[in-house]
Amino acid sequence: MTSNFLLKGKKSFAIICFILFGIGCKPNLIPSTNIKSTRENREIVKFLENYKAAVEKLSVDAVMELAAKDFHDNVGSEDPAKHLDYLGLKEKLEKYFPRIKKIFLGMFVQHVAKIEKDKYEVVAYFNKEFEAEVPAGDKWFSIKEVVRFVIRKTTGNAKYPYEILSGI
Repeated sequence: MTSNFLLKGKKSFAIICFILFGIGCKPNLIPSTNIKSTRENREIVKFLENYKAAVEKLSVDAVMELAAKDFHDNVGSEDPAKHLDYLGLKEKLEKYFPRIKKIFLGMFVQHVAKIEKDKYEVVAYFNKEFEAEVPAGDKWFSIKEVVRFVIRKTTGNAKYPYEILSGI
């Protein structure tokens, strides 16, 4: 009887230790992300929140302030004619934003990785809900997408600590 009691006590202790160990070893994540909370990661997420706010304001200028002058994106196409540079991005936003009445952008950052010195890959999930003008009248749309950004740390007196090289 005593050995049964000791065996049950050891099992209970082992289970409690396992639970506490599991809870204690969870990484501290930034809210609404899968990203470990470090100073650098918090800065990157805050920078992307600026992007989110610029899009929700439907401000071409605010989005362009976040893009690097050497911005380039292949927009998922091998055709160089479809690729976007900084000026092409501005033209695209100037066409797209006036057709949007309202936009809500949900953002969940899934991944941040340093690619090379001062360059990072950031993968974010976006849930866009927007009202747009279409020939039949105004209509609400919902688009879910995963975007891969490449961002670079800025230097000097830049307004933001990072700039977007690709991925808008």
